[in-house]
Amino acid sequence: MDNMCEKYKLLCCLSGSFDEIELIDKKRFMCQKALEIAHEQEPDKRSFREEDYYVQIVCSCALPYIGHARYLERELTELASEDEAKETKFYETLKQYLLVGNNVSMAAKKMFIHRNTMIYRLSKINEILGVDINEPGIAHKILISILLQEQEKEEK
Repeated sequence: MDNMCEKYKLLCCLSGSFDEIELIDKKRFMCQKALEIAHEQEPDKRSFREEDYYVQIVCSCALPYIGHARYLERELTELASEDEAKETKFYETLKQYLLVGNNVSMAAKKMFIHRNTMIYRLSKINEILGVDINEPGIAHKILISILLQEQEKEEK
């Protein structure tokens, strides 16, 4: 953990009590993964909470077991390919929208676009994927699939 803090010039504070000594190693692992993921996603930020990156941490651990058996794997790959070919930002739009809990305004703000542009993009994404990305179960599966896909790219 010290190496991570030194590498990214961070101060790390852990709190909480542990009933079992084994939890300390697991908590350290979770915090270290959170720092790695957070620094990759938000390099200018200096304050991170492990629980904010919980889904990404879990996905990073699940990748070896799930591999390419991800939900909508082919469709998401095609969406990313279409972005490259047509210079759209549908994949990133979908990711940011799902990361903020399907909140249109917050996703638009995070991407520095108008709310109406976000709504238009989400409508097109629904058409392309052929699913309702606003349905909670589908949204969770897509987010996990995106995070697994990105984790796999990082490990290559």
